[in-house]
Amino acid sequence: MDLEVTGKDGTKLGTVKQVYLNDASGAPEWITVVTGWFGQRESFVPLAGVDRKGDVLQVSYDKDKIKGAPSIDADQHLDRQEVAELYRYYGLQPDRGAVPNQPNRTPGQGDAGRMQADQGRRAGQQGKAAMLGGQAGQETLRKPGMRDAAGAEDAELVRSEERLRVATERREAGHVRLRRWVETEDVRMSVPVTRERIKVERVPIDGEQATGEFADLVLGEDEREVVLHEERAVVTKDTVAVERVRVSVERVTEEQPVEDQVRKERIEVIPDDGVQLDGDLAERDMKDRAKDQVLKDRDPKGRRS
Repeated sequence: MDLEVTGKDGTKLGTVKQVYLNDASGAPEWITVVTGWFGQRESFVPLAGVDRKGDVLQVSYDKDKIKGAPSIDADQHLDRQEVAELYRYYGLQPDRGAVPNQPNRTPGQGDAGRMQADQGRRAGQQGKAAMLGGQAGQETLRKPGMRDAAGAEDAELVRSEERLRVATERREAGHVRLRRWVETEDVRMSVPVTRERIKVERVPIDGEQATGEFADLVLGEDEREVVLHEERAVVTKDTVAVERVRVSVERVTEEQPVEDQVRKERIEVIPDDGVQLDGDLAERDMKDRAKDQVLKDRDPKGRRS
């Protein structure tokens, strides 16, 4: 099958190597595209939304998306876990029409609508098979092990749930500024100062001094001057460093609670009247129903977690 595969933007991706059919419906569901250097890698691509123009298949995904698909061995039958992984990666939900039919029973009320739906589904499968150049259910396209030897068919649903993923981001929380200004204050202090003052002493002169030291003294006027001194406070100002103020940043870690709501899917098994479930499945189903009832009782609006 030499069909060329292009991405949604028209970029050439490779060629179709293999076609995988759905176990339950027999419809073409996946193709493998040869990509990578020297064609050494096969990537799974869903056929949902594929548009064929001549020998070119245009898929709904770009090259990076397909190259990043889960690495699965393309030479063997896909198990349920691998199929579920591919569905999750491409953001798809399993086709309800691909779910195996219910066990055979006599047609009754309500079967006509299901038969019409089956006919429409088969028509869509035929169209998709024709787009790939074959027929739905054609054994040459089927990979080994697509059904078991007894032809038993299974049904499955993929249950998903939301989980919290909390990260942190760095942002500004505030500013701190260092500012210096000048203020004036009154300072009062005591300073010791010295001053001179006059002290008058009168000393009598005896007879020997009068005839000796002061013998040549002439009577007349005379005057002497004494200079007095004193100290006074002289104020000067000096600028000196008295303190260093430093602001630094340090990181502290604290616990901050985060709360949000997450949604979870629940799956319950609803058998038709008269259909008995095996013991383990019935027990799990009863536990799930009991859990759902407890959640309803807790939430007056009847919302499920």
